[in-house]
Amino acid sequence: MNHADHGPGGSGPTAGRVPPEGPDASRASAPGPALPVDGFTAARTSTPPPAGAQSAGVQPDRPPDESADGQPDAQRTREPWGHPAAHLDVASALLVLDTGGVVLACSPEAAELLDVPAADVVDRPVDELFHEAEASVQQQLVAATEQRDARSAEFVVRPRPRAALPARHGREAGNSEAGSPGTASAEAEDAGGAGTDELYCWLTALEEAGRSAYGRPDPAWPGELEGGVGTGAPPGYVLHLFAIHPSQRGLEEEAMLRALFTQHRLGLVVHDARLRVTRSNLTAGFDFVGDSVHCDPPQQLSAFLLPEDAAAIEVDMRRAVERREPQINVHHRIRHRKTPHVERVVSLTVLPLNGPEGGTRGVMCVYTEVTDQEGYGDQLATINTAARRLGTSLDVRQCAEELADVLVPAFADLVAVDLTERVRVGEEPAQIARGTSLTRVAVAAAGGEWPTELYGVGETARLRTLESDYLRGFSAAVPDWEAMSAAFADDEQRRRLFLPHGGSSFMIAPLHARGLVLGAVNLWRTGDRAPFDGRSAETADEVVSRAALAIDNARRYTQERRTAEALRRSLVPPDTVEAHAAEAAGAYLPAAGPDGGGGSWFDVIPLSAARVAFVIGDTIGQGLEATAATGRLRTAVQTLSDLDLPPEDLLAHLDDLVLRLAAADPSGTAAQVEGASCLYAVYDPASDSCQLASAGHPPPVVVHPDGTTSLVDCAPGSALGEGRTPFEPVRLDLPAGSLLVLYSGNLSAASSSASAGAASHAEDAGRDSEDAAAAGRLRRELRTAAREHRAPAEVGQAALAALTSGPASADTILLVTRLHGLAPSDTSSWEFVAEPSVVAAARDRALAQLGEWGLDDLAFSTELIVSELMTNSVRYATGPIGLRLIRDSTSLYCEVSDTTQAQPHLRRARLTDEGGRGLYLIHQLTHRWGSRYTYDGKTIWTQQLLSHASGSEEAEG
Repeated sequence: MNHADHGPGGSGPTAGRVPPEGPDASRASAPGPALPVDGFTAARTSTPPPAGAQSAGVQPDRPPDESADGQPDAQRTREPWGHPAAHLDVASALLVLDTGGVVLACSPEAAELLDVPAADVVDRPVDELFHEAEASVQQQLVAATEQRDARSAEFVVRPRPRAALPARHGREAGNSEAGSPGTASAEAEDAGGAGTDELYCWLTALEEAGRSAYGRPDPAWPGELEGGVGTGAPPGYVLHLFAIHPSQRGLEEEAMLRALFTQHRLGLVVHDARLRVTRSNLTAGFDFVGDSVHCDPPQQLSAFLLPEDAAAIEVDMRRAVERREPQINVHHRIRHRKTPHVERVVSLTVLPLNGPEGGTRGVMCVYTEVTDQEGYGDQLATINTAARRLGTSLDVRQCAEELADVLVPAFADLVAVDLTERVRVGEEPAQIARGTSLTRVAVAAAGGEWPTELYGVGETARLRTLESDYLRGFSAAVPDWEAMSAAFADDEQRRRLFLPHGGSSFMIAPLHARGLVLGAVNLWRTGDRAPFDGRSAETADEVVSRAALAIDNARRYTQERRTAEALRRSLVPPDTVEAHAAEAAGAYLPAAGPDGGGGSWFDVIPLSAARVAFVIGDTIGQGLEATAATGRLRTAVQTLSDLDLPPEDLLAHLDDLVLRLAAADPSGTAAQVEGASCLYAVYDPASDSCQLASAGHPPPVVVHPDGTTSLVDCAPGSALGEGRTPFEPVRLDLPAGSLLVLYSGNLSAASSSASAGAASHAEDAGRDSEDAAAAGRLRRELRTAAREHRAPAEVGQAALAALTSGPASADTILLVTRLHGLAPSDTSSWEFVAEPSVVAAARDRALAQLGEWGLDDLAFSTELIVSELMTNSVRYATGPIGLRLIRDSTSLYCEVSDTTQAQPHLRRARLTDEGGRGLYLIHQLTHRWGSRYTYDGKTIWTQQLLSHASGSEEAEG
């Protein structure tokens, strides 16, 4: 044979030669000739043969750039060369295979490794040379053929003993040159071969025929292989074989164990079949020592950890043994017996140690401490929960309860939230100082029951210097519970503030918002739970700061809502207004929305001559703007009512006012005023009549003395500011004892549709059934309430409760008025011609009537009033003059009517003036006076309080 270019000690041209790494690796990977095989190009992979791979004593060939003395050239000193196997003691043990997996050629080194003559190897399927494995050589060939972009394949096989080879070509295994027959027995199958348990295989594809491993022509190479491969050889593969000896494998395993048990990052604990600790790289305190420690005698895990923690870990170990599969990354909290207060979190992986016979000899546990990661995870979980749950309410107390619920039991075992008194009631917080009162508004306990030795909900304590100093800073954990307990042992208040039974750690977290202290959050941990630390304080600061903003927002909302409610209450009369002519009571249900309503209003206005005006209306929207709009309308109506205008004229003036407001401020409160509705009704007890007009508001309901109900036939008209059509007046005769009911809000829609039906029975038949049903229900509930109750306030509350269910979406008002009327004996009227002589007659008749009524104490003043008013009418009027006296339970009214439209004006007369003093005297003698227009003139009226009414007013004043 030609031995040219052999390496030292090599027996072939490519003995042990492995091509260098670099750009030419694809051409230099396969030692020996290479032929293109379906586009699959031979190349080595970057995966080296295993450490310990050896040949039969042949050294690897040198690279082309290495000098003859074995030293690399200077320019090559920094470049690695060849497959990593080139640095091992390997030989060129080669098998050339065709695409079907049949051996075409065999090198002597391969025959030596297989312990089979080369002649018995050639022409034999390659899988017959090896024990069956998960992936046979033939399967590797198929995979390489299918994956055309693959460069090579690497795997480990076990060679068959020579005696176990199957018969080939009519011969038995082993009946080759030696001529000794043999059969494949079970004993031979288990015997192994040549002291080699396993072979490392590197499978590459042939690239070019007649080329060496370094790409140079090598005509001698085919002659070195049994069977030979010439330049015309078919495409195929080259299988490189490397020996792995058992002794080397044992050294590797020993090195691996030594590396594992001497590192500092993973804790390893080996347990025997009884789950006793036999070996570890941890100390008894579960600290890393970086060395292997044998436990002699073996001990249970509970000898090092608290029993409950050890039992939890043993559950995972038994599960791994029973299932014969690892338990990966299971988190456990562990506490050592010597330091039970220190809790650590470990990630546990349990690996069963299965023996070759199938049984389990024990388990190996891998511990990784993740206390910091777990702590940060718990911290983030608590903060995320707080971000999700806090701030969902606009109620101060509910915000405090949410905070306590978030912190228990995830963060603490006991939590109490204390607020300053000003914050609790919704006022602006003041500066914190000694003596400030804190009220406990929310508590939460992991066990469900709050300890009785601590302050409970609703109890108040005053801050001292220590507590006020803490509240000015950040969250602070008390490091020594025992010291705090001893310091507060004789202090009753602080014991009730800070010392629950069974407590082991305490932290106080101030509630800060906008630089002010709202209160404090007290947190306790009990039992053997880990105490609060710096990280706990950071978490508490984050959570409590969120809660403080939520509480402050709720406080500000409460303050604004209280302000709006106070303003709204100031815009409506008292719940009950009593007069001689009528008794009125308003049932008011504000809207339950966040804006708090404010769009509905009502009023009861006393007028002259014992008359009473009833007003009700709705504005657009809710909240402060709607309340402000309501105030503007109510003020305007009261001002206009003082002119004693008829209802239709008053609404006309009010409509003009709304138009002016809308033009002057289209985007402000005028937007709430425009489109508002209003109903104005005037009841005259002397005639038992009522005049009303409506601007877009539904008409009232009348409950007659016999118990029947009816809707007033009144067209609602257009809303204020939305039309220029005149408002139609309606006159009703209402006998004493009737109930006049005005309503608004949620009751308006149903009743307005029903009222339209009252105007036309035929039209009512075609109306929507729901509107008819709602109208019928309104009348039915009023009838029932009037039958069961006498007082208007009780009737209104009962009817409102029956007509509404759940929170109201808009303000709802029910104004119920019981009409009393005046007896005929309480009024007297006369008519005179416009002559000076009638003034004396008028005085005489008035004095006589006062005598009948027993009002002699008002005779002098009434005489002067009648004389002055009659004189003015006689002087300026041309038609008849009317005089009327009206008495009710509180006042005496005197009216003088004539046909002129001229209004009297009060002025201060000078010393030289002859007139102008009459109205000044009337102003001094009466409680109120005024004038009103009538259809045929005007009426001047005065009101004097009766002596008992005057005395009661002075007492009240």
